[in-house]
Amino acid sequence: MLKLVGINEIELLRSDVPLYYIKNYHGKACFTKEDGSALTLSIHFVLELEPTGAKRINVQLNETIDYPLLPLLQMLKEEIQLLDQKGKLL
Repeated sequence: MLKLVGINEIELLRSDVPLYYIKNYHGKACFTKEDGSALTLSIHFVLELEPTGAKRINVQLNETIDYPLLPLLQMLKEEIQLLDQKGKLL
């Protein structure tokens, strides 16, 4: 089982057409494995502000991993939501 430690090196990616309701980010997700070893994955995620005011989070792994994907993505989405609520994402 993997445990999410945090997301580091978060960069806001600029686009040619500035859409203020969509923000693209790149970062490194850090995990610990059951045996205590570390795993770092490169991720891309998008925060989109919907017309209703809700924020939609889409996460994409830039690497393949031998681990069930849905729990991993859920952990990442929860962490990204917390970072956004704390104002850590520009």
